[in-house]
Amino acid sequence: MNAFTFSAAFITFFSVVGPPKVLLSFAGLAQVHPARQLRTIALISSAAAVLVGLLAGITAPWLLDLFHISTPALQLAGGLIFFLYAVGPSSASTSAPTAPTRTPPTCSAGCASCSCRTS
Repeated sequence: MNAFTFSAAFITFFSVVGPPKVLLSFAGLAQVHPARQLRTIALISSAAAVLVGLLAGITAPWLLDLFHISTPALQLAGGLIFFLYAVGPSSASTSAPTAPTRTPPTCSAGCASCSCRTS
């Protein structure tokens, strides 16, 4: 029995890509482009995504053999990536941002102390 099915691949791809992120970026484009150009952008983007997905799906077995990657190793790596992806937001640092440090002004000669300037 093959544990990796096309439905599992679609669910995995759908959860990693993050449709809300894609929709937000497309909404940003919608503010500055006419509707005809938006349709063209959506069509080209969708076609490129389908081509990349097909290319990855067709060449995956060959690449796995080429690099001697077993199916259990691939599943383990995928599980680790998903775990880190899920834990990332909960373990993010919540410290306050630090204020930028100011550098002292330099004189025309390039020294930082400006002792070469005449008073």
